[in-house]
Amino acid sequence: MINKTVVHVTSKSLCKSTELIHQLTALGTTPVLWDQQEPLEIFLKDAKWLIVGTEKFDQHLLKKLPNLKGISKYGVGTDNLDLEYLEGSTIQLALHPGTNRVAVAEYALSFLLTGMHLMHTTSMKLRQNIWHKDGGQNLSLKTVGIIGFGHVGQELARLLKPFNCQLLVSEIDKSKHKSSTDNVKFVDFKTLIQESHAVSLHIPLTPQTRNLINKQSLEKMKTNSVLVNTSRGEIVDENAMLKHLEANTYFQYLADTHTPEPYQGKMVEFDNFMGTPHSAGNSIEAVLAMGSAAITGMKKLLDE
Repeated sequence: MINKTVVHVTSKSLCKSTELIHQLTALGTTPVLWDQQEPLEIFLKDAKWLIVGTEKFDQHLLKKLPNLKGISKYGVGTDNLDLEYLEGSTIQLALHPGTNRVAVAEYALSFLLTGMHLMHTTSMKLRQNIWHKDGGQNLSLKTVGIIGFGHVGQELARLLKPFNCQLLVSEIDKSKHKSSTDNVKFVDFKTLIQESHAVSLHIPLTPQTRNLINKQSLEKMKTNSVLVNTSRGEIVDENAMLKHLEANTYFQYLADTHTPEPYQGKMVEFDNFMGTPHSAGNSIEAVLAMGSAAITGMKKLLDE
């Protein structure tokens, strides 16, 4: 039976949600919320049970938490967790993939439409009292590349069906490639970036995917293509992207994830860049879904 078990919470989104804190309290637990002021290792020095967000938990920090028994992850990304260390420890881990797939896929679709129709550039000019009419190009009937065909990639493919696009899909792990269908064709990475009018990234950050989009891959893309990144900023080589944006004004890069975050870099100086503050998975519905999943995961850990 769960009875007033203390659960430390570092996820900013969960800490801000009265509804989610009520759900956690309803389990019979006592939530202790991080105020972002004191260092994590001090806040967590006595923690046994923990709900984390995007905060970095590497081996150095985890070794300083000798009482830690279990972690439930808020959100779907795991690049902030030292999974190798956790697998070799006694710390239990609850993960919840796919809980924000609808929100992120909708966000990616909105980026694709914005980039293709140049709505970000014409809107910026209008704010400067410049009446610049340029509707870009249609998304319908175009070739769209989806790199990573997990929960979000598949949801984006579903949302794109009314646009009658030819979808090219590439997985980093080619063993995951499936049989092609009428509108989804599995291809290698090089073919995808060369043939697509728009490319959307839906892969985790790993040593293999870091700087996947670099000078060489950017040069293979169509000059007036659109690249959407709702995955992780480090998947794109920023220096290469800065040079590409400057040299190719018809190329559009729309990103919700950046390096570092909060982002204060030079890309914001370019008209053919649009950035948002890592908000794709932050819709009202997604926050509640991810929070509820993290709380359910914590309950399972406590019940074991």
